[in-house]
Amino acid sequence: MKKTYRLILSVACCLAFAMNTVASSGSKKLALPQKIAIIDAGSSGSRLRVYEIGADSTVLCVYPKTAGENKKSKGRAISTVVNQEDSVKNYLQQMTANYTSASGSEAIPLYILATAGMRLKDKATTESLYKKMKKVKANINGFKVKDAMTISGRYEGLYAWIAVNYEGKTFASSPKGILEMGGASMQVTFATSSTALPDDRKITRRGWGTIYSKSYLGGGSNEMYANTPDSVPFKFNLPLEDISPYYGNTTFLGCSTGVTTMLDGVARAGSFQAYVGKLPREDKYHRFMMAYYLQWVFGTLHLTGRISASAVDRGWTEGAAYDIVINRQAPEPFDYSRVL
Repeated sequence: MKKTYRLILSVACCLAFAMNTVASSGSKKLALPQKIAIIDAGSSGSRLRVYEIGADSTVLCVYPKTAGENKKSKGRAISTVVNQEDSVKNYLQQMTANYTSASGSEAIPLYILATAGMRLKDKATTESLYKKMKKVKANINGFKVKDAMTISGRYEGLYAWIAVNYEGKTFASSPKGILEMGGASMQVTFATSSTALPDDRKITRRGWGTIYSKSYLGGGSNEMYANTPDSVPFKFNLPLEDISPYYGNTTFLGCSTGVTTMLDGVARAGSFQAYVGKLPREDKYHRFMMAYYLQWVFGTLHLTGRISASAVDRGWTEGAAYDIVINRQAPEPFDYSRVL
């Protein structure tokens, strides 16, 4: 009997020790404040962002903080990096050289997250490049590579949605939807109560419920401008779907400088259809043509009258920092066999 009791007591002690070990390791991961760095590897160039996550779950951008730092934070597009170890190390050195962390601090985890420009590349090339980046184990200017990937379009939309609603403090009250337009892709993201979402549009987060997020690769302003056939008026063939059954009474915000510029053009001149049809296909008329394109997007998605140009846009990387550190969710890699 005593042997049985001792055995039970021994097992119980082991279990208690194991549970305490797991709990302590988990609390270590959640220790705040902590920093996270993200390289936004976009189609037109790369940008370094460093965030500090506070104990109260606040997200503070600590670099860049000035116009001068913002200029220095920009580097070449990741698509121009030669797929060789020396070139990869040189890219990482250049991208991290202008931020100075506090002396003696731990290396800041660095995520290299590429968007639509790399979604247009082939899988073998991109994965080989990221593999070389993740093999760099050395501390680079106070940073340590944590991950490198092309993120899915729907997660790019999710991150932009988080950033806009975090800055606007609208998560708890009335979260806003976003229409984000980059150079190569366009994202539509909003919270929804619909239970009939397609799986590849649906993302769930505790406290926010279900989120619809869809990316249109090739729907960005530069791609549409380059690939739309010459016609009068311009014809756009992006296969937009009707999302009106899902968004309810959501207010949508234009996200990114390009969108607000186009919105301003639409507001000032009304319909561009007749006007832009007479314009030569020259770069200086790009904005006018895109204002018409944006009108077409709004109308096709049935968002006309719902768009506001007053979005608080700090960039999708702020949302990524929030989701990775606070929500403890890893970025979703782009699936080259499916367009998400």
